[in-house]
Amino acid sequence: MEGQIAEGATPPSLIFDGPLTVRNIVVLQERLLEALQTGLRTEIDCSGATEADLSFLQLLIAARLSAASQGSALVCRAPASGPLRDVLVRSGFTGAAEGSSPAALTLWLQGEATP
Repeated sequence: MEGQIAEGATPPSLIFDGPLTVRNIVVLQERLLEALQTGLRTEIDCSGATEADLSFLQLLIAARLSAASQGSALVCRAPASGPLRDVLVRSGFTGAAEGSSPAALTLWLQGEATP
């Protein structure tokens, strides 16, 4: 499991790979908080995720809301795919019928049609 800030990236970029699950959520949270302190906009890259669960989604939602309250933004570098997209679909976060806000859908899917 990794959660490393990409050196020299503008805006700051945090790369998550490996399992993004409750087993390592504390480490993921620490890395995310560190990245959010580096700029007004932080991009995350989850394309290397091998596994994801609801705890990771909750962490990203809380971080996005926290960043917004401080005048900054948390965005995904690319639309969710692989294990992250799978957990989004299973948990109902990708459909407007389930009450997902436009801001949340933008975080996950960046304007792509829901699966």
